[in-house]
Amino acid sequence: MDYHFTKKLDLKVGPAIYDYLGGPANTSPTAASPYTPGFGDTYVGQGTKTGFSGYPLGQYDGYYANQTGINELLVLEIPFQLTLNLEHYDVQAFGDYAQNLDGSQRAQDAYTASHSQIFTPTDAGYYQPISSPQTHDTTAYQAGLAVASKGGLGLVNAATAKRHAWELRSYWQHVEQYSLDPNLIDLDFFSGQENLQGIYAAAAYGFTDNFIGAFRYGYATRINNQLGTGGSGTDIPQMNPISEYSIFQLDLTFKF
Repeated sequence: MDYHFTKKLDLKVGPAIYDYLGGPANTSPTAASPYTPGFGDTYVGQGTKTGFSGYPLGQYDGYYANQTGINELLVLEIPFQLTLNLEHYDVQAFGDYAQNLDGSQRAQDAYTASHSQIFTPTDAGYYQPISSPQTHDTTAYQAGLAVASKGGLGLVNAATAKRHAWELRSYWQHVEQYSLDPNLIDLDFFSGQENLQGIYAAAAYGFTDNFIGAFRYGYATRINNQLGTGGSGTDIPQMNPISEYSIFQLDLTFKF
């Protein structure tokens, strides 16, 4: 939906709901073919084991370490964008709210799976069973503000380029463990992990019509200390849980 309050003030809202149906049947591991948990299996989010390509016999089809499962995801998402175009500046408030309507069952499944494996000394330090079903961790949201020179909105992400244009952009992000599909979370900040919340801030400047400099910073902490920080990000997948996360980026972008 795109609604123009005035010539200068515009609101965009795009509610959506997504669900997953079907999926591959779970197959038991064998000595010749150890099992690697995948999309069709129960999401747990408590960690993966470094350097271990498969899961041997008797380990509940690998469920206890699954980081990618898409079970019990019925997500209602409402992104919005409110833009005010002034004489010399553009201002934009933006955000996104998501609620997993099947999140309580997703949490219960994760708890059951995490207790399905009798841990051995070699597993110590890799996986922690969930103490109790965390059935309230089903929400995610983001809220932010951007201020830019006229026509400069989007400069931080190189969506636009203009000489002497500038943009300042910041948002707060909160993603609970059972709220979203861990395979779809943006990897640029907070490593694409769930159960993290934090702030993002960025500034960009257009040196020429096709040369942009941008500085970005992100800082996040764990939301629920009883859970890991689940996700399928490829940057540091062995780090689970992440208690504190900081990232600095300095980019120079040429657009042709």
